[in-house]
Amino acid sequence: MRQFFVLGVLLVVFQSCSEYQKVLKKDDVKAKYDMAEKLYNEEDYKRANRLFEQIAPKYVGKPQGERVMFFLADSYFERGDYNMAGYQFERFIKSYPKSDKLAEASFIGAKSYYELSPRYSLDRDRHG
Repeated sequence: MRQFFVLGVLLVVFQSCSEYQKVLKKDDVKAKYDMAEKLYNEEDYKRANRLFEQIAPKYVGKPQGERVMFFLADSYFERGDYNMAGYQFERFIKSYPKSDKLAEASFIGAKSYYELSPRYSLDRDRHG
């Protein structure tokens, strides 16, 4: 019985991987958007980020553009790429100054740069 469970789990994993690969290679922007949002909500930030990177330029000036840019920036943050997260949150703030997500974007953007700053304790030990 346990073997069937493991086999079932493996099939689901491989199915989701192949579905992702198919969407990644397609030119269907809507399919990429849907998959990216699904992966983001499942906290698979690495794969979601890759899709958001592909579609972000296509959503500039469109209603979903604000959402795509926020998710793109946040997926960088969640992956620990604080440099890109800070940069993308700055772009978001400049592009959408009236966004409902402005305060959150400003906070996470600042937190990204904070994460990049040297630790005080390390600096103090060096001069102490």
